[in-house]
Amino acid sequence: MTGPSPETDIVALVLEDHAALEEMLTGYDGLTPEARRERFGELVHNLVRHEMGEERVIYPALRIDVLPGDEIAQALVAQEEEIQALLTTAQRFDAGDVFEDVMAQLEQQIREHFRAEELEMLPLLRNLTEDEHRWSLGD
Repeated sequence: MTGPSPETDIVALVLEDHAALEEMLTGYDGLTPEARRERFGELVHNLVRHEMGEERVIYPALRIDVLPGDEIAQALVAQEEEIQALLTTAQRFDAGDVFEDVMAQLEQQIREHFRAEELEMLPLLRNLTEDEHRWSLGD
């Protein structure tokens, strides 16, 4: 990247990531155990990358730059901890009914978490006084 610009707007980048991750939540039916493990591994890797980015870049900006940002960041981190617990459970079961049950719970919690981010966090980021600040967060 060449530095902060509209292409690095953190809001747009988060929304793109959400769409890609939601796509990774589906398509497990009919896969072999090996293919299921591989697909699930990709999901875990990308979720961890996404959440680490939020914890390192977005949540600190919320806490510093936005008045209710600390409360929102704390609530989102709590949701992430619940998702992490489900990911750990799903990793122990790579096939069968238990995996499918855990995946259904995981899919629901991830989608709820993304909606919370989109309804509570992203509007606050959109309202940062300077566009360049959002762009630098994404950069």
